[in-house]
Amino acid sequence: MNNIKKYLSLLALSIAGGCMYQIPYIKYILYNTQMDAMGITNHQSSILLVSYTIGTMILYIPGGIVTDRFSPKKLLVLSLGATSLVTFLHAFTNNIYILSVIIWAFLSMTTTFVFWSALMKGIRMIGSAEEQGRMYGLYYAGNGISLAIANSIAIWASSLSKNPVTSYKYAVLVCGFITAISCISIIFLIKEDKQSDISTSEENKFKLKYLLDVIKNPIVWIFALIMFCSFSLFSNLSYLTPYLVDVIGMSDERSGFISVIRQNLTLLMAPVGGLLADKVFRSTSKLFIILYSILTIAIVVFLLIPKNLNPMLLGLYTIVIGALFMMAYGIQFSIISECKIPTLLTGTVVGIVSVIGYSPDFFLAPRFGALLDKHGTEAYSSIFITLSIISAIAAILSFIIRKLSLKNNS
Repeated sequence: MNNIKKYLSLLALSIAGGCMYQIPYIKYILYNTQMDAMGITNHQSSILLVSYTIGTMILYIPGGIVTDRFSPKKLLVLSLGATSLVTFLHAFTNNIYILSVIIWAFLSMTTTFVFWSALMKGIRMIGSAEEQGRMYGLYYAGNGISLAIANSIAIWASSLSKNPVTSYKYAVLVCGFITAISCISIIFLIKEDKQSDISTSEENKFKLKYLLDVIKNPIVWIFALIMFCSFSLFSNLSYLTPYLVDVIGMSDERSGFISVIRQNLTLLMAPVGGLLADKVFRSTSKLFIILYSILTIAIVVFLLIPKNLNPMLLGLYTIVIGALFMMAYGIQFSIISECKIPTLLTGTVVGIVSVIGYSPDFFLAPRFGALLDKHGTEAYSSIFITLSIISAIAAILSFIIRKLSLKNNS
């Protein structure tokens, strides 16, 4: 694949991955607006994620197996088109809470079943074994930029009305249009790879034995636990957004834009992580040991900073936390290549590890939501202490997977 085609393909995938999860995780940027518009509590807001996560946990593995049998492009177009339609439906029915719960469950199918594994497999197929860190890093950088732009437009759209119902509706409509545009970009920028449909090749056809080989590989399960820690941080560092409003006294709009930078633009650090993993440490897991150790300390320091400090300084510090984390989060799937897992099994591995990796929303989100409803701002200390412990566990698991990988490759 020539460089122009390679990077155009990567750009299209970045846009797709950037916009696909706007609605399931819209509380990241419009936490209070969503609750006001829908008339729900913190706990009810977390139930939406529980509904979504139950679906994803059921669908990751079968979706990964299906992905290893068909063209990633076809699966991506189907998923993006369906997500766009569901988003438009939510825009006009968000006042019906039970329907929103169902919509979040359906979104788990359109954004997870084949989309996620097809996306990760597509990225791996673009680059060689020696540039996996860079490919995933560049993907997440493009992902962050596109999502930052998309979320900024959504926040702008929400500001066009003072009525929270109308404000939220405008934001959701923007998300639907952006997803539709992304679907079109995949159609025109991604070439159909006839070889990617392995069902046409008996030699490469997926067999049940391959699934059993993956299940018996301990590295796969440790990687799944690292992903569990990583996504716990990714999902729940979003509580920095309401923290800046409820505790520090920052406005919703300013906290929202800081969230866009922290959650999206800090993904520009992913290529830095990829370069360090490929060229300096020559190991993703080795870099993870360092990054998650530093992140653990950074979260603890955040808890100790006086709350009466300048709000913008605290906001900037949360961006530093986000940058440290995104440097690791953006290249986590390059561990698959480091552990010598065949490309043929990428979709299956992604599906299996994602069941565990993306499960934190199933119990952490409702737990944290209930704490906030019961204890108010005092709950934030418990939330961030928990996240610092999770970050420390990620560093330990990275050390273990590094040792196992060296042993297997010796």
